[in-house]
Amino acid sequence: SVLCSVDVNRDSITDVLLVGAPTFMNEYKKEEGQVYMFSIRDGILVQREQLEGPKSLENTRFGSAIVELSDIDL
Repeated sequence: SVLCSVDVNRDSITDVLLVGAPTFMNEYKKEEGQVYMFSIRDGILVQREQLEGPKSLENTRFGSAIVELSDIDL
């Protein structure tokens, strides 16, 4: 698995945790990968989103690399 901590409001405290699962298998036993997004409030992890890779492709290892981008709305 792959982890990426994100400090959304730039207060030096992790607000969002992204967890990549590049070897996740779907119900047809095809490896496609997923990324799970958790928010952190009062020290408790709460799953918010589950991101999936392209449906028609197999062995894409979606979620094998995750990076936080700085503000791209320049």
